[in-house]
Amino acid sequence: MKKILSLFLCLSLISYGSSYAQCSGAVVDSVCYSSLISSGGGICKDSLPQGMAGHPYSQDVSFVMPPSVDITTPIVATVTLLNIHINGIGGLPLGLDFACNIPSCVYHPSSGDELGALRVCGTPLIPGLYTLTVFILADVNVSGVGDRYGEAQTYTTTVRILPDTAGGVASFNYTPGGVNFCDTTDLTFHATISSATNPVKYAWTFGNGNTSTLKDPTIQTYLPSGTAYRASLKTTLYAYRLIRVKVNSTDGGRWSGDAGELYAGWPYSPDFVFQNTTTSYSTSEISNNNAPEWTGLRDTIPPGTDTIGFTLTDIDGSLFGLDPNDLVITDKLPVRLGNVNYISGSNSIQVQFDTVPYQIFYDTVSLNINDLPAPGITSISDDSICTGDTALITVNYGMGYSFQWKKDGVDIALANDSFLRATATGVYSVAIQNAATGCSTSSDASALTMFSNVSNVSIAVVAPGQIANTNYPGPGYTVEWYKDGVLIPGEHGVVLNYVGDGAYTCHIFNPGLPRCGATSSAIVVSGINDVTQSTSVLSIYPNPSEGNFMVKFDVTQKDNYEISIVDVVGHIVYTENLNNFKGAYTKQIDLSSLEKGLYFLHVVSKRSSSSGKIIIQ
Repeated sequence: MKKILSLFLCLSLISYGSSYAQCSGAVVDSVCYSSLISSGGGICKDSLPQGMAGHPYSQDVSFVMPPSVDITTPIVATVTLLNIHINGIGGLPLGLDFACNIPSCVYHPSSGDELGALRVCGTPLIPGLYTLTVFILADVNVSGVGDRYGEAQTYTTTVRILPDTAGGVASFNYTPGGVNFCDTTDLTFHATISSATNPVKYAWTFGNGNTSTLKDPTIQTYLPSGTAYRASLKTTLYAYRLIRVKVNSTDGGRWSGDAGELYAGWPYSPDFVFQNTTTSYSTSEISNNNAPEWTGLRDTIPPGTDTIGFTLTDIDGSLFGLDPNDLVITDKLPVRLGNVNYISGSNSIQVQFDTVPYQIFYDTVSLNINDLPAPGITSISDDSICTGDTALITVNYGMGYSFQWKKDGVDIALANDSFLRATATGVYSVAIQNAATGCSTSSDASALTMFSNVSNVSIAVVAPGQIANTNYPGPGYTVEWYKDGVLIPGEHGVVLNYVGDGAYTCHIFNPGLPRCGATSSAIVVSGINDVTQSTSVLSIYPNPSEGNFMVKFDVTQKDNYEISIVDVVGHIVYTENLNNFKGAYTKQIDLSSLEKGLYFLHVVSKRSSSSGKIIIQ
């Protein structure tokens, strides 16, 4: 059948098989309308601008449709455009969809619907130069002939999708991402190309000896290796293909008895042509057969198309310059593998589809699985130091590695050398990273204990026959007394009673780390007279106290006694005289107004003396 709308191609528009909500919102270009309506209409852009794989794409295209077109071939006539239906497009890059500015994609130019637009949008997956084939159906009125329905036209254009400059592959992804990994690694792969309407097959080769045909294969394990693993995926997208059409029965009233058949002679047998109006594919004409069958067809249906439009037409030929072909059936068919039966009234048609590879995508990525650095052997100069000292901690790595020292698991700012000078209690380690592979590990941990040190020790004569340490650090420290450099056994108190002439020194240290200590300067004592100790044991309680305590002692000889309490530098803070006293002494003394610290109580007469220390806290 000859097409009477040969110049209708000028109105063909870029579109896709159906409308997609995610591309809604196309905006018409009114300026374009003004420039094209007087010249017969057309498209406001000759081609789609290029995009980039893996990046969002959105483009609006406006088009102008005049109410009528004058033609001179094959006849001189005026063609009135009743309806224009953007019916489909083949070859859109995977990931792109479209929508017209009206949901139906059907326009009525003769009724004033002269300006339309569509939006192509999405995220294209695969780079390349794509040829887009647009399919259009038009209902027209030809002056002197009448209405013609389902006139099919096509239009082609191109769009280029550039490779993604960010690298990577388009047909699959995996987690965790990247190409360099450390130690044994598990990767989860996922094929990104799929279709809701068409078959897709996957052929994975993971490089570790495993393969798969699943879209989401099982987790793949990779061991450290000196060579890279090459993981690849071949993705095949299949298109349905119309391969056979069989007409079982038709409504004879739609074709028999017309002028064309009378001209051809009796009986009234139709001359059928089947057309896929979605792809504009037409079969050959089978004459004088009301149940024809076409086999060996190769009509490929663009992926994403789940239905096709079709017509069954009786070709009557030209009679008296007219073209009175009979449109017997115009309808839609679902697209699926195998036989599809169409029955409507007395019309029965069977079509058959198979599949054919439509697009093949092949992507490969190289995966480097690197060994971890061996744990560094960390050495420490001393695991116990005194306040103010430093411990040197080192790790046995050289060039090609970076370091980050940690204390108790927390990064130490600016500590990035292969050694660390530590000055505080904690557990020290270092994260070691191979600069070439990025793989890191942690060193062995080194525990360092910092002990409080004694900065200086002072001693003084605090009473007849007694020397005392005047700056005792407090509980937790040990006191040792020496005479002439020799340890005095058993003397660990703050106060020392003379044990003869000599040079006395006091050493105070931290028992956790004995070297965290200090020794006083010497006090030389000479000319000591023996004193008869006639005072019984001196009791002070409670001791330590908050300054309120009891003092108790017994004396067997009557004498004049002086009771005094002095601080560590010899200042008298309490005094009491007992004249001609003999017997037991018991008294509560209140010194709670004094500063906290160490004090000394002395009971002294001409013939005896006793002393004790008092701690106010």
